[in-house]
Amino acid sequence: VLEEVNLNALLDPYEWLDEVVVVADRKGRFHVAGVSDADRLVYATDKSAQWQVEVASKPASAASYNYFRCTPLRSLSIAVDSKQAAHIAFTPQFLDNDPSYYARSYSELHYATNRNGAWSNQRVHRPSDDSGDSGVTSSIAVGPQDQVGIAHFFVDRYSTGSAISSRLLFHERRADGSWTDETIATTPDGYSAGDGAKYTGFAPHLAYDGLGQPHIAFSDHASQHFGGLGADEFAGQIRHAVKVGNTWSIATVYRQTDPLRNHLYFPTMALYSNEIAFMGLRGLDKLD
Repeated sequence: VLEEVNLNALLDPYEWLDEVVVVADRKGRFHVAGVSDADRLVYATDKSAQWQVEVASKPASAASYNYFRCTPLRSLSIAVDSKQAAHIAFTPQFLDNDPSYYARSYSELHYATNRNGAWSNQRVHRPSDDSGDSGVTSSIAVGPQDQVGIAHFFVDRYSTGSAISSRLLFHERRADGSWTDETIATTPDGYSAGDGAKYTGFAPHLAYDGLGQPHIAFSDHASQHFGGLGADEFAGQIRHAVKVGNTWSIATVYRQTDPLRNHLYFPTMALYSNEIAFMGLRGLDKLD
């Protein structure tokens, strides 16, 4: 049965959703998160048979600045636990803190949930100064014991906006509401450009298997400065990280080189009982 729902019609007049993600729970009900052009994080669900829309948090942003970005982004994600509570990873704002010629980009990673009934908002990660990105790409998932995890891409930046380095981070929510903080990867596997082999972790996709082990599909990241034009950034290949016990192991499952000419967007995976399937969108020749 195909059901068509106009979620924009449930919002305020002239308010539209700029980015939308959706997930189905174990009972087959849908949970939708979206960022509206009014800078609101909106949540919608049909778990009570009728569609209901709530504001989960404000502000929220999906309209990233265009400076120094590997397009497209993955800044909003949603997961649902066994009790039909929603868990959302998002970014409140993408800021350009410098009014001069250079863009001092800044973003934080936040988490919203209605697990206790009312919506609550918590910061998970932020840069150590006023120049860096914690919220550009992230992925949230819920494990078989309702543990909540977030994988995300962190970029440390100079005050001029250029990337110093980037890495893949992983956080799990503890029982007291605090978060663990693990660095999974800091260097690429043969995918690097003129600024060096110190960038990785782009566009992660997190999923838990039946044993509660977190798996992350992600891409490597690369940066290169061009004379008179500043820095450009790229992302490519598919890598897979899995945590067994207390140890992370990483393998490259789809290999690319030469970031100026070979790119990959939205690495994703599906976990089965005896295999993992990976997929991504491959791009070519971005130089022109």
